[in-house]
Amino acid sequence: MSKITKKIAMLSSAALLAIGTAQVSLADNDDFPRLESALNASKITLVQAIDIATQKQAGTVVEADFHPHRKGNPFYEVEILTSDKQLKELRIDAVTSEVIRNEVKDTGCRDGDRHHRRSH
Repeated sequence: MSKITKKIAMLSSAALLAIGTAQVSLADNDDFPRLESALNASKITLVQAIDIATQKQAGTVVEADFHPHRKGNPFYEVEILTSDKQLKELRIDAVTSEVIRNEVKDTGCRDGDRHHRRSH
């Protein structure tokens, strides 16, 4: 698969994810004014947040959603499955576009005394 084809496939998937996530967030959120305010404060879209995350972490995006944080800036959370089968969780500040978290997501599995969640 060429780079252009991969990019088109990724952007198409991201657009579908964005539409589905937005509908779920609105349907599940009882605090519409807070959500609306957070969305208005955001400088980037979910698709842009996914693009930022995939530039920082190679892999397949498996989940992405928007969080209207009560304290501080709203953020997008993007989960990426890496080639070495780690599930990475990246948080992208929706106002500044900065990656504010990039860590292995704790899946509840334990490998001896080694914890799966660690900051990077």
